[in-house]
Amino acid sequence: MRNWFGTAGIIVIVLLVVLLIFGVLFTLIALIGLGLGRVVGWFSPSFSYFEATLLATLFAFITFVLLRILARLFLPAELLPDNSSAGWTSEERERAANYQLIPQERFYSSAAERTWEAWFKAEVANDVYAEFQHAPQAAANLNQSQLQELSIRLAEAGINIVKRKTGRARRLSTNLNDLRRELNRMGQRPYDDHILRLALSAINMNLNFFEEPLREVIRRQEWDQPSTMPESE
Repeated sequence: MRNWFGTAGIIVIVLLVVLLIFGVLFTLIALIGLGLGRVVGWFSPSFSYFEATLLATLFAFITFVLLRILARLFLPAELLPDNSSAGWTSEERERAANYQLIPQERFYSSAAERTWEAWFKAEVANDVYAEFQHAPQAAANLNQSQLQELSIRLAEAGINIVKRKTGRARRLSTNLNDLRRELNRMGQRPYDDHILRLALSAINMNLNFFEEPLREVIRRQEWDQPSTMPESE
């Protein structure tokens, strides 16, 4: 019980600090906006405090949007909401090291066959498979062989979506509707949303993590060329 209160106290303190920082930043942004309003007021005497407040609100909104964009560009992939495994506990992360992998032969059997597409399919499929092992209730009616096959199909759907992107795409990550449409295009039956969300998490996690080399592959259209990525341990 004492440990619980200690943990709760730490959480409360962290939340208070975050709220304090947010309050300070919001106040600074509002003051800057009001300052800009008064500067405009010097040139236009009819400019009121109400209009200055509207300008401050607009300034705060633009700043918020820019901060979100910068966070998407520079934060590590594991800190982004696309990655569901970011919420795993340390115990769950330790168990993840013991997750089974899909046999490599399902993707390639030689260095020549280890193309960028085959390599990325193996990475995504194994992470989808790990998600199913982490949340076995999502597909409790399937055995391990069927789960592996499902993981590969879902990975293929995600890769098909990425392969249609151009080098000028702002983001490589995909969404639930795109995944549904691609599975339908592949002739696959509709899957439960829980299954699709687990797959989407693994797909986007890999797209974020490997974004730099994947953009080069997309730009040069080298999906069928041998991958230069090192073998996963």
